[in-house]
Amino acid sequence: MTQPAFLACDWGTTNLRAWLSTADGAPLESRDFAGLGVSRLAPGEAARRFTDEVRPAFKAQNLPAVLCGMIGSDLGWRPAGYLPCPANAEELAAALITVEEGPNPVWIAPGLKSDGIAGAPDVMRGEETQIWGARLPD
Repeated sequence: MTQPAFLACDWGTTNLRAWLSTADGAPLESRDFAGLGVSRLAPGEAARRFTDEVRPAFKAQNLPAVLCGMIGSDLGWRPAGYLPCPANAEELAAALITVEEGPNPVWIAPGLKSDGIAGAPDVMRGEETQIWGARLPD
């Protein structure tokens, strides 16, 4: 039986989507937490909700976790900022923000930014950031 190695979450403005994953990133189980978006959290509430609701849903209390999306914004757990594009996987990994340390750490991935077509900043988090996980080599 394949063992889970980490919990991956895209924690957006309105919902949280989570995957229990193997060491090579293959999903074993997924869940949507409708209504658990950062816009509905009180200040400082993210850590408690993650510990009390998300981890237990996967029996993942003893696994590290990587979060992306609006959870890394001013509304979320802790601002993770943005990396300028182009960025590579090593730069993204180096820019992870640690929000819980210890044997089961929790990291938040930064968003990515570039100049848009009109010259105004264009940013992405969440689903778009998941592309990094999907494109990493085996």
